[in-house]
Amino acid sequence: MYAVPRAWETTPPTVMQNGDGSWAWSASLKMRVNNRTPTLWLMVCPSEVISLDDLSALLLEYPPFCSDADSWAFPLEVKEVTVPRLAPTSPEQAAIWSEEYWPTFYRKTNPFGAHPASIEKAENEIQQPIDDNVSIEHAMDLAEQAGAATEKQGLGICTGCVIVERSEDKTEIIAIAGDARLRPLPSEGGGGALIGMNGSMLTNCTDEANDGATDNAKIESKAKRKKLRKKKNKAAAKAEATGCGSGNVMGHAVMRAIGMVGRKRLRCASQPISSAAAKAESNFAAVGLEHDEQARDSFFLDLPLTPLEQEHYQKDNLKPDGYLCLKLEVYLTHEPCMMCSMALVHSRVGRVIFKHRMPKTGGLTAEMVRNDTGPVGLGYGLCWRKELNWQFMCWEYTVATYALKKQKADGGETDNEDDDDEPDPQVLSDEDANLGKLSFTSIHV
Repeated sequence: MYAVPRAWETTPPTVMQNGDGSWAWSASLKMRVNNRTPTLWLMVCPSEVISLDDLSALLLEYPPFCSDADSWAFPLEVKEVTVPRLAPTSPEQAAIWSEEYWPTFYRKTNPFGAHPASIEKAENEIQQPIDDNVSIEHAMDLAEQAGAATEKQGLGICTGCVIVERSEDKTEIIAIAGDARLRPLPSEGGGGALIGMNGSMLTNCTDEANDGATDNAKIESKAKRKKLRKKKNKAAAKAEATGCGSGNVMGHAVMRAIGMVGRKRLRCASQPISSAAAKAESNFAAVGLEHDEQARDSFFLDLPLTPLEQEHYQKDNLKPDGYLCLKLEVYLTHEPCMMCSMALVHSRVGRVIFKHRMPKTGGLTAEMVRNDTGPVGLGYGLCWRKELNWQFMCWEYTVATYALKKQKADGGETDNEDDDDEPDPQVLSDEDANLGKLSFTSIHV
């Protein structure tokens, strides 16, 4: 006992020496209750791994259970209890298991994707909007209008994006953008040929740029202008066929809409956040870097180019001091390309709904083989990849044609009598296969 400080006489030690000179575990620092410390229960292993008797014999061979009974405050006691093998999938199930087995907690996590309860809630909000909320049909219609407006002006192909914020069961349209990948960048001198695909001048360019385009148009011969127009039309057709053609990649509808959200974030931010942003931007000049706002705006194209875009961009209806596009909803006419898909991931969006798959360029579809929900894709599935630092729910929006025709083919009656020109569901090609289930088909969540 000489090796143990004298303080052990008043303070219970954690170890003490036996008469034979060996050391054994002793009482903990907790106060004794009726000469016995509280019981500490530890989960060891499933009962099918080892028998109760064999487990007891094994544990008694090693400290702290092999110590003397007088010196050890926690004698070994092994019991077999029944517990749930998996985690509960709802608060109600957690409450039942807590009563029948042991305390169980429900956590909204799922290693295989979003929790089923979260998916159901999201689908109900989108499919069954309450009064004055943005419906999926309305959002898709606005996205198509946005794409058609920029295409008409010769700025890009017919793809559109609508971003919606859902807060306290109310929705607000935050940004609408069409594709503008074909909008020419201004030259270093501010001029350059800015003729649209249809031969008309781009009405959304600056006055100086339009003047330069007019001068060039006067000089060029009619044959040369016709050749240029044919070249533009051919490039647009190729871009539409592949889904991601040449041009300014920052002019894709998704990238433009995300940029508009960022600008609106700064505009709607509180004074401390605005000051911090202004200070950060001033660092460019502090280190001698030239900050060309006109060049930035021309390249990123995150300012409105059409009246529809301007109508929703000018509204200060975004909750202040939010983070990027955190949990916002994105409605797309077409599946986004790889770059736009990663931009959605980095922007922390909450939900994405797209209408048309892009098998050659899309980044959200995960299927590598033929399936009932549509043509195969590249198989990236960037919305649910666990290798990434963010995941979001994603659906494919489809029409009811396929379901109605199949019902009619099976002998059922349908109220739609004006669909004689629709394709026969029995002979649908891969391009038409995404005319799947009724109006809203879940792909990856």
